[in-house]
Amino acid sequence: MRPNYEPECRVSVIGGVVLDLITVIESLKVESSGWQLSTGYTLDPGNIYTTALTIRNLGAPVSILGWTGNDSFGDIALNKIEQEGFDISGIVKLTGSTTTVLAITDSKGNHSRIVLPGKNHIDTFPDTWQTILEKSSIIYLSGFSCIELAQEIIFKIIDITEKNQIPLVFDPQTAVSKIEQRLLKRVLKATCVLTLNWEESIALERMGLFHVIKNGQGRSFTPKIFIRRGNEGVRVSGNIEEKDFPAITVTAKNTLGAGDCFNGAILYGMAKGLSDSSIAELGNITAGLKASKFGTSSGVPSLLEVIEYIEKSGDQRLLSLLKTGI
Repeated sequence: MRPNYEPECRVSVIGGVVLDLITVIESLKVESSGWQLSTGYTLDPGNIYTTALTIRNLGAPVSILGWTGNDSFGDIALNKIEQEGFDISGIVKLTGSTTTVLAITDSKGNHSRIVLPGKNHIDTFPDTWQTILEKSSIIYLSGFSCIELAQEIIFKIIDITEKNQIPLVFDPQTAVSKIEQRLLKRVLKATCVLTLNWEESIALERMGLFHVIKNGQGRSFTPKIFIRRGNEGVRVSGNIEEKDFPAITVTAKNTLGAGDCFNGAILYGMAKGLSDSSIAELGNITAGLKASKFGTSSGVPSLLEVIEYIEKSGDQRLLSLLKTGI
């Protein structure tokens, strides 16, 4: 795979666009027939869009290859994405409802989710995707894509990455146990960087598939693994010996979307040729700052916010690189 990345290489992210309805209450413990006052709510396009917005905010070009429903919720999500200056030609509008997530957050930042699944299956490879993928320098695939896209589409995406030597970054997400194992194994074999949370890494271990990415046998590259561990930070292995990087200290308001934000930082760091250590630190900072805010995609920190934090306590080399994006 490519050992170095051009300063302006383009990242393509693949996944469904959902609409997050987020509201805040005092406590998640709601008694039967009881009620609580909400202090507010927001409607955010989330999931793959949160990752894309993080990449764009930090300063790298990104394309979104996704899907949503053709209902009013889908229109709300697409309008917000377009208003942020994104090209939405790679987002397919499916006939049916948009997947919607009701996220209830308490005063300590803990959340519970109620998911209303929408129309989320694509049977044929979208015409607009081929050229975008072939011109990409890095491709990110979300775990739910392996359920929501026909297997033939996933295999074609992998073929494009391998034929054009494009690094594939994969997050199995909470879909890890729902993905057909033959398909999951094929994706893992093609993966250059695996990013996942602690529970998902345990699930892969139990399925006997973690070794597929860990041993790297038969590859022309050393796979990297970023394991997100919540308020304990991230564990990284691959080009460096296994090492833990602590999370930053924040007052959490909503942790929903922090993992998507972290993934955006990984993809940005790869695009800019950062070291694994710098990527881990940047991921912890962006995810932490996002968790300190109420929204999902609307909580993604700006480049100036990240720079401000690093100026106080961060890596000067990382600070110098980020400032070139202002």
